[in-house]
Amino acid sequence: MRLDTNMANMRKTAIYMSEGGEGQRPHSEEVESKQVERLPVESVLSSEGAKNLLPYVAGELQHITEEKGSLDERAASSANQTPEGILLEDMHDLGVGTYNSWMKQRKAGVAEPPSSHPDAYPEGYADMSAATAAYTLLAYPRLSAMEQGRTIDWALQEVKTWGTHSAECGGNGIWLGYKGAELVQSLTERTGLAYDKSQQWIPLQPALDALERNFPESKAQNAERDTDVTRSIERSKAAAR
Repeated sequence: MRLDTNMANMRKTAIYMSEGGEGQRPHSEEVESKQVERLPVESVLSSEGAKNLLPYVAGELQHITEEKGSLDERAASSANQTPEGILLEDMHDLGVGTYNSWMKQRKAGVAEPPSSHPDAYPEGYADMSAATAAYTLLAYPRLSAMEQGRTIDWALQEVKTWGTHSAECGGNGIWLGYKGAELVQSLTERTGLAYDKSQQWIPLQPALDALERNFPESKAQNAERDTDVTRSIERSKAAAR
């Protein structure tokens, strides 16, 4: 993707997020009611995992909907939760469960080694985790104050793990691969967030700005948080060389 296109997409995303990410939120039932086959966890941990990512996540989220109700129904039963925050929790739990399954496979000696490096994450899991981190940043302005306060440390850790520092784009954020961007688009469609998969750079700063609007006292701390993320990313880069 050309730099001018990257910058245009980054500016479009930043403007949207700074305005609170408001858009026409669809009824989540319309998206969640689509029947899809539930795939085994091995489908996303295999060498073909990236290809299976969207149907795997769709099947798992449908299963959660059948057990717990739609995002709108669950949000309506809580004064402090939003559909975006609930979806974020579901994706976080799904990521933890998928990771634990992979670790069990590794201990049992049956996990397929990633093609890039024996200690690397499976591609499907990595794309899912990066997409969840990106969705967190996109959805952050819509989260309730309680959800923002509860989520910020986890969100920052995810950016440290899956993010990068881009001088061209003005700071820290998440670069998404094609499959990760497809998953983010699928997630945003569930809660009416305006996003297109061509926007592969998702910046961190608008999320920190949203936190500051709810917690003005966090301004100084946010600067420290951003610096800490940069340092962590740089350390990870140095260790990988």
